[in-house]
Amino acid sequence: SVVPKERSGMASGISTTSRFSGILLGFAMLSGILATMVRKWVAAFGCGSGCHHPSDFADAIVAGDLPSAISGLEGSSREIAIQHAHHAFSYGFAVALLVASIFALGSSITVFTLMHS
Repeated sequence: SVVPKERSGMASGISTTSRFSGILLGFAMLSGILATMVRKWVAAFGCGSGCHHPSDFADAIVAGDLPSAISGLEGSSREIAIQHAHHAFSYGFAVALLVASIFALGSSITVFTLMHS
């Protein structure tokens, strides 16, 4: 162990706090990326005919509230909006996962390099 026995409680607390802070920071950043990419997709491709408020549509998708996003739409407009919602969320999620994987790769290379120096 790197820490003396009498300081193990403090070291454990610091370790747990650091881990928890990292989890929260990562979740917040990935959620922000997801929201930004969903809004960008909706801005580029819209939400179908009959949907007059793309920004509200995007906000509802990001919040996971599909019923609110498609409320007031009927027939084929509703089906198109549902498809757009699925595509927008899938795009945002894919970008968030790509960023997470790049960060994980960079972190693993950094740890490997530092452990061997």
